[in-house]
Amino acid sequence: MGADVTIVDPNEKSCQYTKKLFANFIPDSTPTIINKSLFEFDTSIIKNFDIIISEGVVHHTFDPIAAMNILLKNLSENTVVMIGLGESHAWFKRELQRKLIRKLSKGNEHEIVKISKKYFQTHLDRTVKFGSRSEKTIIYDTWVNPQSKHPTLKEICNCFKDNHVSHLSSYPTLENPYHTNSWSSPTADKFDYEYYKGYYEFLEKVWMTSGEENFEKDIGEFEFMKIKTRINSDYLQLLELEKKCIDESFNDDELELLQNGYLGIGMNYFVGVKQSDNFLSVLDGAKNPET
Repeated sequence: MGADVTIVDPNEKSCQYTKKLFANFIPDSTPTIINKSLFEFDTSIIKNFDIIISEGVVHHTFDPIAAMNILLKNLSENTVVMIGLGESHAWFKRELQRKLIRKLSKGNEHEIVKISKKYFQTHLDRTVKFGSRSEKTIIYDTWVNPQSKHPTLKEICNCFKDNHVSHLSSYPTLENPYHTNSWSSPTADKFDYEYYKGYYEFLEKVWMTSGEENFEKDIGEFEFMKIKTRINSDYLQLLELEKKCIDESFNDDELELLQNGYLGIGMNYFVGVKQSDNFLSVLDGAKNPET
C-alpha cells in the first residue's frame, strides 16, 4: 500500500478478519492492529500519524463528541483527519424508525427484527440492493445495536474548531453556493458554526427531509422558493410524526415518510487538518486586520 497502517478496533473477530484481508490481498504489508476501543488505547500514538480515518465508528460509542475529542486533540500539526459519522438531522428519519421499533418491541431482539420487517421492508430491500450488507446486518446495525448516538452539526463543528482543526472538505458539502469571493479573500473556517448559523440551519432541514425528492426535476427547474417551501413543509410533518410515534397515535399510512427513498443521509464526512499555532495567528490576523 506504500504506507504504514495502524488499525484500532475493539472487536476481536474484526481484528482477525483484518489480518486475513491483508494476508490475502496485500501480503507485502503487515498492519499494526490494536484490539482496544478508542477510549482504552494509548492515545499518544495518534501524534505519529499523517492521516487518520474514522468511518462509522464514533456514533456507536457512548459519547461521540468525547470520541472525536480524543482523535482531534492528539493530532500533530498538518495531520489530515477524516471522520464519517451519522449527524442528528441527517439521521432523523432513521432515528425515528429506531425509536418507533424499539418502543413497540420494548427492546426485545426478536420483536425488533419482526417489527422492522413489518413497517420498513421497502427500506430494507432498497438498502440491500444498493449497499453491500445483508438484511440481517442492516437490522442489527441500525435497530438492534443498543449504542447509536448522533451529534448535531453544531456539536461536530465546535469539536473541530475547539481543537484547532481547519475544514478541508465535507460530504454533503458545507460550501455556500452564494459565496463567490475570490479564493484569496479571507473567510471564516467552515467549522465556525456561529458564523454560518443561518445557512447551516437551512442545511440541517435539507438533510433532515432528504430522501424522496425528485433530484433531476429539482436541479433542472431549480425553483428555489418552491423547493424551500417543500422542505419546510416536510420538516414540520416529520416533527409531527415524531410526536405520534412517541405516543403511538400514528396511522400506518403516515409512516410513508419513513419508508420510501434513501431516508436522509447515512453518513456525513468531515475532513480537516490540524493547523500550526503560527498558521492560526496568521489566519486570525487576516480575518481581523485591525488587530
